Amino acid sequence: MKIGLSCGGIQYAGGTPVAPTMPSASLAMRLVADAGVTLDSGVVATWSDQTANGLHVTGAGTARPAVTSNWQNGRDGIAFDGSNDVLSRSTSFFTAGTPLTVAMVVAATSDPDSVDPGSNERAYFGIQSTSGADFRANTRFDAAPFRQVAWTGSAGVTISGTYGMGTVPNVVIWATDGSSGSANFVFRVNGAAKTTSGALTNTSSSSLSITVGAGSLSHACTIGELLIYTAFSTDLFADIEEYLAYAWDL
Repeated sequence: MKIGLSCGGIQYAGGTPVAPTMPSASLAMRLVADAGVTLDSGVVATWSDQTANGLHVTGAGTARPAVTSNWQNGRDGIAFDGSNDVLSRSTSFFTAGTPLTVAMVVAATSDPDSVDPGSNERAYFGIQSTSGADFRANTRFDAAPFRQVAWTGSAGVTISGTYGMGTVPNVVIWATDGSSGSANFVFRVNGAAKTTSGALTNTSSSSLSITVGAGSLSHACTIGELLIYTAFSTDLFADIEEYLAYAWDL
C-alpha cells in the first residue's frame, strides 16, 4: 500500500533525492520494533526507548506481545493479542497541560470501522494515572456515527465519518495541544485530518504509567514504530508522516 505522502516520502534538493529524516526536536519517546526488543520465552520482556530519556516499557508473565518477523517492508512488528497483552512503565516525565503528539505505524487485526466494543474502549496507547486515563489513543466504534479516537477520565474526542484504517499498516497520529479548549485535538490517518468534536484535557500527576496496548482493553494490532513528542504543530505532523511513510514503505 502506498499512502502517497510527498512523492512517496522522497524529497528533492537540487535534483538529488533525499530521504526524509525523523524529526528530533521535542522527541520524548521512540519505540521501534526492530531495535531494542528483548525477548523472554519467545515474547517481549522489554521494548527499549531509543531516545536518551530511557522510557523503556516492560511486560510480565504471559500477558506480553510477540514479534512478527518481516511484518512490513522487511521489518518486524510487535503483535498485541487484544486479550491481555500490555507493556508499561511508571514515569513522571509528562506533566499537566503538556502538548503531546503520538504517532504510530500500526495495523489493527480487525477493521476498527466494524468493531463495536460496547461500553469499553479499545486503546493502542495510554499515558494514565491511577484515577483514570489522562490520554488514551484509541478507536472505539459504537453505533454510527459515534467513533471515538481519544479518552480522558469520563470525556472523549469523537470523529465524524469513518476511521478508514482497515487492517493494513497505517500512519496514525493522535495529538493534543495540552489546553482545555474545545478544538485542542487532532486525529490523522495517512496524512488526512479527521473532523473531531470534544476535547481532551491531560491532567497528568506525578504518578503515571505509560501503556502500550491496554491489556483487556487493547486492540488486537501490530505496531511497527511509536513516536511521542511534547509538541503540537501541523508542520510536525507532516514531517512525522513523511518520515514514517518512507521508513516503512507505506
